[in-house]
Amino acid sequence: MAEEAAAEAFATAVEWWPADGVPPSPGAWLTTTANRKAIDRIRREKPDHGDQAATESA
Repeated sequence: MAEEAAAEAFATAVEWWPADGVPPSPGAWLTTTANRKAIDRIRREKPDHGDQAATESA
């Protein structure tokens, strides 16, 4: 998962940096972006039982 998140962060950098410029701390930017992409992936893949319980009680 970490390799996939890092690859996605690099792909995002290739998209954004030409237009917005390279950030002052590119390593930190890549690390933060990879971390957020990994968290997003975990949230997407995790079954969300909380919403299901709320729907069933309504």
